[in-house]
Amino acid sequence: MSLIMKFLSILLLAFSLTVHAERVELAKDFSADKKLAQEQDKAILLMFSATDCPYCAVMEEDFLDPMLINPEDTGAIIRKVEIDMPEEIVNFNGSKTSVKDLTDSYRIRVTPTLLFLDTDGREKAGRIVGVMTRDYLGYFIDKNIELVKRRMAANQSRRIIKHKSEPIDTKDHGVIAAKEEQDPEDNNLLRD
Repeated sequence: MSLIMKFLSILLLAFSLTVHAERVELAKDFSADKKLAQEQDKAILLMFSATDCPYCAVMEEDFLDPMLINPEDTGAIIRKVEIDMPEEIVNFNGSKTSVKDLTDSYRIRVTPTLLFLDTDGREKAGRIVGVMTRDYLGYFIDKNIELVKRRMAANQSRRIIKHKSEPIDTKDHGVIAAKEEQDPEDNNLLRD
């Protein structure tokens, strides 16, 4: 083997070792993901996929995997659930659940489906079902992550205000209740 070929082989090997493509992790423990998302002040992006779904591969490889190259800039913890997995998953409340029960609880009918969740596993932005126009898909993913983070911050602010506010006597039922403001964005999906 010539010296040039050896040099090119070593160069190619060195380059392949430096290029490390991140992959979306399979969801195993949502209670751990919840803690991680809370610590990093991030939303949770959950993709439901199937092992034999070519559109799922496109969604993951073209949109989600690139978001993991620089995870500090991504506003979400990204996980996936393969609906044909036989394993159990630890749910957001710490209990074990089957993938089928989890899929049913989120009413997943088509793969890929992206859910944009808060740290309690509640959907806080419109889901993305299937692979739509690829030119806009990245934009919609980013906007939904931003929307979830805004709603999480608004909920946190309401909790602080709620604890600081004085109780109001409702007199109608003789019940004491704390005043709670309505979040105007709760019914708006991708309005920005």
